[in-house]
Amino acid sequence: MKLVIGCLNSKYIHASSAPWCLAAGIRSFCKTNIEYSIAEGTINADLDLYAQKIIDQHPDTVSFCCYIWNITQTLYVCEKIKNAIGCAVVLGGPEVAFRAKDVLTRYPFVDYVLSGEGEFCFPVFLDMLGGMGEKSDVAGLTYRKDGDILSVEEKCYTETPPSPFNDEYLDALDGRICYIETSRGCPYRCAFCLSGRVSKLRFFDMETVKSDL
Repeated sequence: MKLVIGCLNSKYIHASSAPWCLAAGIRSFCKTNIEYSIAEGTINADLDLYAQKIIDQHPDTVSFCCYIWNITQTLYVCEKIKNAIGCAVVLGGPEVAFRAKDVLTRYPFVDYVLSGEGEFCFPVFLDMLGGMGEKSDVAGLTYRKDGDILSVEEKCYTETPPSPFNDEYLDALDGRICYIETSRGCPYRCAFCLSGRVSKLRFFDMETVKSDL
């Protein structure tokens, strides 16, 4: 399966670690043979050119990490890709996870929405696309079936996710800001914030954090 993992950053200097975290999950957990590439861009770039670079790769599946600053541009790019090559389009990230059914209702060119920590659920999703498993096996998946929109319950994880850091990631940074996670979740439930939406606060394994540094 040929996969492109896309992400539109707010600025060139801000390099999201999300697509590289997904790649780490693929390397660690995927049972299906996945040929993946990562396509980073910015919201101020030429979106038609960005979309065409992905189209030219002829992927079977494209995935995008969605945030408040890139959702409008991401949807524009996804629609162009879908119309051009008809590949599967899957979205994840905080800007779609809390309204997954609404996204599938409003945007017919989006095939799936994944909610939860991508390192763990994305490999299971890709295995399902490859014929290894059912949609109901994919925690946090929202999808269409016979005119209905169905969702699988999201899962809370307790383990430390695989590290995204490898030579490919460090070369791609090329002097940009590097983000290192030491925890996920939040002990609070503020109405205006998504950080504590599902999972409780947990800290990553200290030795993993030291190794990342």
